Amino acid sequence: MTTAYEPREDSYLLAHQVRKYARGNVLDLGTGTGIQAREAANKKTVTHVAAIDLNPEAIAYAKKHSHVNHKIEFFTGDLFEPVKKCRIKQFDTIIFNPPYLPADHGVKDVALHGGKHGWETLERALNAVNDYLAPNGRMLIVFSSLTNKEKVDAIITKNLLMFKLLNTINLFYEKLYVYLIQKSAVARALDNKGVQHLTFLARGTRKLVYKARLGRKQVVVKVKRPDSTANPIPREVKMLKLLSAKKLSARVLSQGKDYFITEYVSGQFLKDWIKIATPQEVKWLLQKVFDWCYQMDKLNISKEEMHRPWKHVLINGKKIGMIDFERAHHTNDPKNVSQFVQFVMNYAKILKGITVNRVKMIEKTKEYKKTFEKKEFAKILKELNL
Repeated sequence: MTTAYEPREDSYLLAHQVRKYARGNVLDLGTGTGIQAREAANKKTVTHVAAIDLNPEAIAYAKKHSHVNHKIEFFTGDLFEPVKKCRIKQFDTIIFNPPYLPADHGVKDVALHGGKHGWETLERALNAVNDYLAPNGRMLIVFSSLTNKEKVDAIITKNLLMFKLLNTINLFYEKLYVYLIQKSAVARALDNKGVQHLTFLARGTRKLVYKARLGRKQVVVKVKRPDSTANPIPREVKMLKLLSAKKLSARVLSQGKDYFITEYVSGQFLKDWIKIATPQEVKWLLQKVFDWCYQMDKLNISKEEMHRPWKHVLINGKKIGMIDFERAHHTNDPKNVSQFVQFVMNYAKILKGITVNRVKMIEKTKEYKKTFEKKEFAKILKELNL
């Protein structure tokens, strides 16, 4: 008797596809009794199999029943963690039959439930798989309709992966799906650039945003959303190159048709920093941001977000940074200073030590907008005692 997950319909459904698609160096995550590892190892196109499971008893059982197959190497640990002990670091085929039942179904066995909603364990694997899957590699997974297929599809897409439905079967209370997953063209391009540890940060209107490593540097990667008809990448890259030349934005380190890589801007968002800042620090920050806004105005570039900069301005000690130039564009009527004036007027109560005479501020901003001259800009700062 073993505490390993005994092969069932999902195991055999996945094993059928393993016999078709496994090749090269194979990684079997959550190997259980070792059924997928053995199926892969029996193929002539497979050279080596690394089989991993969190359960030591499962590993002992799988070893015992795979002792005649010298292609298989067994490791105990959680998901990809034991790969550091393996001589192979990237795999041509990754197989995963994850625990996929929601915990609220009353299932307590970790070999069966995949988290509160059922997809959490699979998400952890998909979030990390780009580092372990070879550029032209493939991943085979099986999961249930109880896991939430739409959620699984979204997790795959956000990790710059593509999927193909290989097979499906209807059971009494659920439907099983087998997917073949591969890296998208963008993911392969980032591989070629040496980008590692890609971590999803945010979903914009037209872009997906990631944190990653490029050599020893932490970087930001922005990728065109697959469902976006317009490609915002070229315009934002153009803006960033102009602005970074004036030290007003992060530098673009590399770019492709559907992505670009920039320096990582660290720090606290303005919305968090303002809560603990002193009046003197707030005054310093406003001076800095107004100066940046003025410089952008002089370049005839409008960022279009300065009336709500809470998540656009980052503060790190005595340094500030500005991010998200997706909407930035050239114009003869830039609005950076005027929008930031609007922000200061709207939030004066929480901008410690700042008092605003709205009538005078509106008047001075209108005068500034007529010429964009330095002397008119200085009058705005003077009115705010900056």
